[in-house]
Amino acid sequence: MLLNSLARVPGMRISVLGGDAPGLELGARYRDLYSDIEVLHCFTNGNVSYLPKCLAEVGEPSILHIQHEYGIFTDTEALLSFIKWVSSLEVKIVLTLHTVVHALGKTRDLMAQRLLVNNSRAVIVHSVLQEQELFMQGFPEERVYRIPHGTLINPYINTPKSKLLDNLPLPEAAEGKSIVALVGFIRAKDKDYLSVVKAVEALSRKYDVMLVVAGSTQGEEVETTLIELELERLAREKSYIFFLQGFLDRFTLLKLLAASDVVVIPEVVREEGRPIGISGVFHLAIGSKKPVICTRSHKLVECNLIAPELTLHNLTVDMLVKKLSEVLERSGHVRKAVERLWNYAKETSWDRVAEKHYEFYSELLER
Repeated sequence: MLLNSLARVPGMRISVLGGDAPGLELGARYRDLYSDIEVLHCFTNGNVSYLPKCLAEVGEPSILHIQHEYGIFTDTEALLSFIKWVSSLEVKIVLTLHTVVHALGKTRDLMAQRLLVNNSRAVIVHSVLQEQELFMQGFPEERVYRIPHGTLINPYINTPKSKLLDNLPLPEAAEGKSIVALVGFIRAKDKDYLSVVKAVEALSRKYDVMLVVAGSTQGEEVETTLIELELERLAREKSYIFFLQGFLDRFTLLKLLAASDVVVIPEVVREEGRPIGISGVFHLAIGSKKPVICTRSHKLVECNLIAPELTLHNLTVDMLVKKLSEVLERSGHVRKAVERLWNYAKETSWDRVAEKHYEFYSELLER
C-alpha cells in the first residue's frame, strides 16, 4: 500500500526487492497483485545471500529502505552483513522496525536490534511507544523517526450493507443482523477469541447480532490449532457465530469490514518476548469508519489515546458486553469517538504517509 502511493509521487524511481514468493525462483520478476508494481524476488526463508545480485540488477540506489520484521529476516547476522556491504557503497540504509524489542525482552533479540539500528542511517517506527522505547534504550534521537502506520480508506464504506452481504460468503441469517467482526490472523498466544464469543452469546439474548470471525491461522502452535477447532465447533452449533475460515483477499476483507457494525480486536496486553508493534487491522477498521473495541495492548496505543471510550480497561466478558452494548445502542460518546478515529484515518491515509516518507527521504539525501 505504501509503494502504491509512493509510486505516484513525481520524481521518485522505485525498485522493489521482495521475498518469499511461493513457486518463484530467486531473480524472477512478478507483478504485485494489488498495486501492479514490479517486484524482483530476492530472498526466501530469511536467506538474503541473493540480495547483492538483485541490487546489481536494479542499479545502485540513493536509499535502500528495509521493511524489517524478525519473522521475515530470521538470520540477523546475514542481514547485517548485507547492510554493511551496502553502506560501504555509500548507499543510505533506512530501517523500518515493525517490531521494537522491549528492554525486558530476550537478550539475543535486543542484541540484534542494537546491531541493526546502529548500522542504519535512520530508523522509522510507527508508534510513540516504539519511539520512546528506543530512546530509553539509549539510541540517539536524531536517528529515530516516527511515521504512523498508513490507513487504507475503504472504497466500500458508502456501499449499502445489503449489497455488500450479497457479495460476501456469509449465511442468509446475517441479513438484518448487527455484525460484530473479529478479523485477522488467528493466534492463540496474543488474542482472546473465546471471551468475544461469550460476550456475543450474552448480547444475542437482547440484540439481533452475529459474530463473524474471519481469518487463517498463523504459526503451528497447538494452542492456535485448538482455538481454530473450537471456533469451527461453535460455528456449527451456534446461530450467533459464523467462521469465515482461511486467508481473505483484500477486497473480501474490505467488504466485510464495510458491512460490519463494530470491529473487536481482542489483543492480550502481555506477550512472550515483549515485542512492541502496531495493529494493521486497527487501521483497516478505522479506514472503514467503524467503531473499534480495543484493549490496552501495545499494538493498539493509537486507539487508547484517540478513543479511550472504546478501550477496555481489561479484557473480560463483562467489559466486552458493556462496550458492545454501547456501540449497538449508538451512544453519543461512541459516535464522537468514531468521528475522532475517522479523522485519524484520513490523517494517516497511505497517500499522506507516502508524502511523509518522501519528505523524510529528501531530508536524508541533503545530509
